[in-house]
Amino acid sequence: MNDEEIANLCITLIHQAMYMLHKLLVTMQNRFVKEGGIKERMHSARTGYRQQQDARLKALEAENQRLRAENAALMRRVGELEHRTL
Repeated sequence: MNDEEIANLCITLIHQAMYMLHKLLVTMQNRFVKEGGIKERMHSARTGYRQQQDARLKALEAENQRLRAENAALMRRVGELEHRTL
């Protein structure tokens, strides 16, 4: 290869690198617009986790109330049965 061909090859490689960098920047911009930055994603993850924990806590509290009511009913039933046997 002579000097002119090497120079043309270098120019071609530079254009290809610039094209790939441009595509990378466009992709990163689109991703940022759609998904947000790192702080937004961290906030979303934290609030999502907290919402899951809150939902689980509500379910457990409801189950606890149901079990307490069931326990009270069973205790009344035991009391009635003991009263009948005496």
